[in-house]
Amino acid sequence: MGCVGSSPGKHVDLSQPATLSQFEIQRVIGEGGYGKVNAVTRVGEEPIKWYAMKVLVKESIVERKRVREVFRERDLLTHLKHERLCNSYFSFQDDKFLYLVMDLALGGDLRYQLNHNAEKRPFDESRTRIYIAQVACALEYIHSKRVIHRDIKPENILMNAEGWIKVTDFGISRDLDSNGECFSGSGTPGYIAPEIYCSNHAHGIASDWFSFGVTTYEFLSRKRPFKAEAIRLCRRNPEKLVLDVPSTVSSAASDFLRRLLDGDSKKRLDHEGIKNHSWFKDFRWDKIIDGTHKVPFIPNTKRMNAEPDADIHQVFMGEEEERLLRNLTPEEQVLFKDYEYDYRFQHRLSAFSTTTPDDQEEDDTQINEVEINKI
Repeated sequence: MGCVGSSPGKHVDLSQPATLSQFEIQRVIGEGGYGKVNAVTRVGEEPIKWYAMKVLVKESIVERKRVREVFRERDLLTHLKHERLCNSYFSFQDDKFLYLVMDLALGGDLRYQLNHNAEKRPFDESRTRIYIAQVACALEYIHSKRVIHRDIKPENILMNAEGWIKVTDFGISRDLDSNGECFSGSGTPGYIAPEIYCSNHAHGIASDWFSFGVTTYEFLSRKRPFKAEAIRLCRRNPEKLVLDVPSTVSSAASDFLRRLLDGDSKKRLDHEGIKNHSWFKDFRWDKIIDGTHKVPFIPNTKRMNAEPDADIHQVFMGEEEERLLRNLTPEEQVLFKDYEYDYRFQHRLSAFSTTTPDDQEEDDTQINEVEINKI
């Protein structure tokens, strides 16, 4: 974003609430519709810890009427805490940007690892099992909090320096009503469950297991099981969603995929069904839960495990793009009141506590709310 942290050697009082001056921005590691994600360190913090700093452009948020969405993500990240999630620490703002500081996973996301592994092949079944078992534990936790993620995909599954998984990006997550349902149509085409395409968009935690199944299929094949249009067309006739399982996977893995990617949400595996499936026979779930399982791969953290495009773009265009951003009106700035959060001084927030003015009510019925990844 053209943002620059404090200069090396400059004294910064870390006992005060977090501000941009407390961070050194090392490089850009990703870009999205509302801003960028930077790899940062805190000035003078010992031992040195790396963080991911999500930088969101206020102008874009206001113009797209997504104020409630960014507050919802902030609230959710301060409400949830789990070893297999990217946990948050700070949120703050200035005149043009919002900043959200979270765990940085130095191994990059699993899309990057899948596309850049030394063998240039899909993950084998053993490696896939270990990764998706961790994702399943993360989903079990957030589902227990009556929340659905709604955007499980390789890009949103990160790897830390020790080779363990952390789920991220709660931008379109939602809480469930008393019947365990949600009624807004959001997600990434190709990963969206068929029921979300229905007229009222009613769906529950089974929709996360469908996206989980698509992700598992990708790990084992390096391609998606369905085109988005095929999923949409079967919304009224779930039995028409026909899965073509690669011949390279075992019969147990094939059955596992079919039972996750069933067009009928009522027939899909849930967390208990996943744990008890034959593909996980003799699998040590206890070692996944306590973090003692042997991981299949340790990333090289001497380099940044991310595509270089975002960082190159920042070097040449970041400051110019920041200069062109308009100044928000006082009325627009008020919309971001109380975005600040500092884990050291505040109790963890209740999820989805923030409300926004009526004129910022969001149109949350668009299936294409999240960018389509063209792979």
